Amino acid sequence: MALKKDFEFIASLSSDFFQRAHIKKTLKAINDSEMTGWEKWLQIELAAFLEARDDIKAWWRESSYEMDKRLVESRKRCAVDFLVHQKWKQSHMALELKQVNSPTACVQGMIRDKKKIDGIKSAKYDIRSVWCVGVHRAVDPAEVARLVAYYGSKLNSPVNPKLLSTERIGYSPYMFTIF
Repeated sequence: MALKKDFEFIASLSSDFFQRAHIKKTLKAINDSEMTGWEKWLQIELAAFLEARDDIKAWWRESSYEMDKRLVESRKRCAVDFLVHQKWKQSHMALELKQVNSPTACVQGMIRDKKKIDGIKSAKYDIRSVWCVGVHRAVDPAEVARLVAYYGSKLNSPVNPKLLSTERIGYSPYMFTIF
């Protein structure tokens, strides 16, 4: 039940963020100019958005964590894009952002990010849930769900289909996916 509430909060937060007029206008300009590599812009915009929210107690960027060597042998530490501390809660939600035009590559990157964060030493930290938000070209939401199921299984990091959402960003050629 708590995981579902976290999902609903992140989904609502993301929907509010992507429905802002200046975000949709900038995405149109990005598309029209065929720009790439705009994930940092997205992170800066999200940071400003989180700062202005009354339901967010605190947030942090690029928080570094020690990895659990039983789960991940190749790295000692990893950084989480955002930690979000919701008001009236005791722990944080980890949030990874991904921006890749290709829905396939975006979903693969999101699942890899989720798997990376799942390898954090959980006993040492107060992360209660992990969420990935990816922005990619718009396709049929059923195709995104198929990609998530396929790559979740292939990369040994399954995603609960009840905790998956894909939404078009206005009339832009983009959509965002959360899991």
